[in-house]
Formats: sequence, C-alpha cells, structure tokens
Amino acid sequence: MLTTKESILTKDDLKSEIVLIPEWGDSVRVWMLTGADRDAYEQLLIEQRGPDVGTNVKNIRARLAAFCVRDDNNERLFLDAEIDALGKKNAKALDRIYEVAYRLNAFGRREVEELAGNSGGGQAAAFVSDSPAT
Repeated sequence: MLTTKESILTKDDLKSEIVLIPEWGDSVRVWMLTGADRDAYEQLLIEQRGPDVGTNVKNIRARLAAFCVRDDNNERLFLDAEIDALGKKNAKALDRIYEVAYRLNAFGRREVEELAGNSGGGQAAAFVSDSPAT
C-alpha cells in the first residue's frame, strides 16, 4: 500500500544527537536539516565569480553549526547574522559539531560537486569569500 500525504506530513523524521563539547564544558544538540533548511544552507555555499561557480568555504564549519545546533524543540540557537561570531569559537569544538552534522545530513562528495556545478565528476572549486556569510 502506498503512503498518503497526511502520513508523510505528520511523520517525525528528523533525528538529532547530543554532542559533548569539552572545549565549552557543555553539550549541544545537533539536528538533521529540513529540506528547506538544507537548501538555504547550500545556497550560502554557492558563489559565482565570473563564469566560474564554486563553493564558498569561508566559515563552513560555523555555517553548518549555525544551521544544525538547535534546542530540544528544533529551533536554531544561532541566526545567520551570528555565523561570523560563531566562527571565532574554538576550531576543535566546531569540528566536533561539523562532523556530526555532516554525517546526519549525509553530505558527501556528490553534493559538493553538484553545489559547484561540476556534475562531471571533477573537483569542485573552493572559494574563500570576503563577503559576509549572512
């Protein structure tokens, strides 16, 4: 039997994990992204320079942390405007969050290549932008 629209829309399908951050003496909850949130996150990573489209990796760990670190009600703790401030926190702490968020959201090489417009299997270009991450 096929599912219904109501069944899909009422499913609680977002997982989360508690991540211990020794550098902060605390833990955070890292959530899977919704489809809309993933699109918004990926849009922040796309950068065009002339004819080249690449992945803007500036503050990439803080960006993903800002999207995935949420409270128990799945509400973001950090707004887009706070990404730069979050990026100034301990790199190892951000790495811990990034690794879990990356795994939970099944980011992989294919996704990075698609973001950069390189579906032919080549390496995605990585740009470091001076523009704000908001």
